[in-house]
Amino acid sequence: MQRRKFLAGVGSLAAGTAAAMGTGAFSIVSASRSLNVNVAGDRQAYLGLDPSISQYASINSSGQMELEFDGSNGQNGAGLNDEANSLFQNVFKITNNGSDSINVVVSGLDTSTSDGDGVDPMTVYWTSSEVDENSPAYTEMSVMTGSPNPLGDENWGTTTQLLTLDAGESAYMHLEFYLSDSNTLSDVKTNPADIPEELGLYAQGYNR
Repeated sequence: MQRRKFLAGVGSLAAGTAAAMGTGAFSIVSASRSLNVNVAGDRQAYLGLDPSISQYASINSSGQMELEFDGSNGQNGAGLNDEANSLFQNVFKITNNGSDSINVVVSGLDTSTSDGDGVDPMTVYWTSSEVDENSPAYTEMSVMTGSPNPLGDENWGTTTQLLTLDAGESAYMHLEFYLSDSNTLSDVKTNPADIPEELGLYAQGYNR
């Protein structure tokens, strides 16, 4: 199975201003100001991505995080079990290194069940703290908004809680892969080949 790449996108809110009209108003002002921008690695960026909590995530030579379920990065196994469902908890951590609150959702995954092709055979969960890997508790994990939930079971992780992070707050990400059709929705057919090549996060900032 190929190495899974992780891409993160950051969205911002745009605001417009209306020009004041009246005596003494001007039509155009053109001014130049300095602009300083620095590109940081995923750990130090405004949307911080920390792979240090598991062997299934790492930082590549470009400073970007990659998710790896292919036996690389010091793992003993060589990949996922076929015809089985596999849960990996505490895969990586995200942190809001910005100054405003943000909402975070998953992007780029197929959540539809009516196109005949099924959905991406995976679910992305989040929790506000690390979970006990020896005692999986699905009801304590929330399904990321924008993530498919092929099992279609409301008790298999909650689906209503939006991930909101205030400045400095973190959340832990957990991934489950469904490579077996058992216990899934009748019109959902999971296939290992449908696992996406990229997994995206979209974070939108706002002032509380």
